[in-house]
Amino acid sequence: MPETWYFLSHARLDSTNDAFNCIEKFYEDLDKEVRRLQVIPDGVAGFFDGRSLQQGSYWPMRLVDALSTCRSLICMYSPAFFDSEYCGREWQIFNSRLPVEEPRPPLILPVLLSPPEELATIPQALKDIQYADDEYPSVYRENGLLYLMRRDSQREAYRDFIDALVRRLRSVAEQYRVPDLTPRPDIASIKSAFHQTEAPPTDAGTTRHAMPVADNFGPRYAEFVYVAARKEEVPSIQPIPPKTDCYGDEGELDWKPYWPHVETEVGLFAQRIATREGFRYSKISLDEDLVKQIKAAQANKRIVVVVVDTWTLCIDRYCQIMKQYDNASFWNSVVLIVWNDKDEEVTRNRLVLQQALQEAFNTRLIIKDERYFIDNVGSASQLESHLSIALQTVRMQIINKETRFKQMTSGPSRSKPEISGPGGDSL
Repeated sequence: MPETWYFLSHARLDSTNDAFNCIEKFYEDLDKEVRRLQVIPDGVAGFFDGRSLQQGSYWPMRLVDALSTCRSLICMYSPAFFDSEYCGREWQIFNSRLPVEEPRPPLILPVLLSPPEELATIPQALKDIQYADDEYPSVYRENGLLYLMRRDSQREAYRDFIDALVRRLRSVAEQYRVPDLTPRPDIASIKSAFHQTEAPPTDAGTTRHAMPVADNFGPRYAEFVYVAARKEEVPSIQPIPPKTDCYGDEGELDWKPYWPHVETEVGLFAQRIATREGFRYSKISLDEDLVKQIKAAQANKRIVVVVVDTWTLCIDRYCQIMKQYDNASFWNSVVLIVWNDKDEEVTRNRLVLQQALQEAFNTRLIIKDERYFIDNVGSASQLESHLSIALQTVRMQIINKETRFKQMTSGPSRSKPEISGPGGDSL
């Protein structure tokens, strides 16, 4: 499969109401230039849903595949783009692949379709992304792309803009690489980053940030279990114990899974992601009653995320607790198996750690249902991406389960007359 250098995200309203067909023409010109410079003889360099989806293809799957693997995201800024739920979902999927740590790689490239004065209501999620670049022609910065493309007198400025954008795209795409999303998210379950409720300030002068709010229908709590040993337990790991620096005195949530490259404790990391995704965070104690606690959470429609350190599974007590979990069946819970791919000790002892994992999670490794069990989370950026998607995926599982239950228990209802015919735009 050829590499996708960019995903062109645009509002369907802008393209369907464009008498000059500017967005598709822009894609053609952009793609030809990227293909020329990257020496791509066949196919396309970027993804554009007006061209990249062949007749009969299952477009949501193809679209999510492109968002999960592309090297950059080009956003066509306009009032319709900011108003589009679907554009907000596309942005959220790509953004979830970017690392938490600052500075974040500048792989989201805005293009002003409209002039800046028409973009007064930029969503909070986009406020920190710089859309003005001194390399772009001033007439573009002042009037937007449509102004250039609809006037013969601006052909040279348009070509200058294409050249500058391609230089920028190639520079950032070659300098930064972010991991693909595995498993692929369900775009229907993703919350639009452009339509999240803003939290009020706590006092005068406090900066306001976008804060997702979970729907009233569906789970509002995410409870976390951390399978991580205490520092004093680590030397007992056989045959070769790892370094103790990433483990805390109390274990569990004070473990630093990607130390020394990332010094954030897993509890703080998970709390930040859960809050960002719109859930109320809490922690479940790791003990012999874990299965009972998760059953109680399931009865209360609460999500449970189990974050597992592979080294800790080499300790019999923790392995036995996870075997009890593995023998149970939960539709409200997901496991994330964390590996530190930059740790040479992990590389040298991979086989031993795999055996410990097999011992603890034999059933889930056989079933391999990525909605509930995600292996090989090898970096902090992958942990963020997988955790964000896992929370929303389990959330939808719980909602679907509740919906089916209500349908089964409700009495027969009188069917309403239906009007068949063409519907509205799905995007």
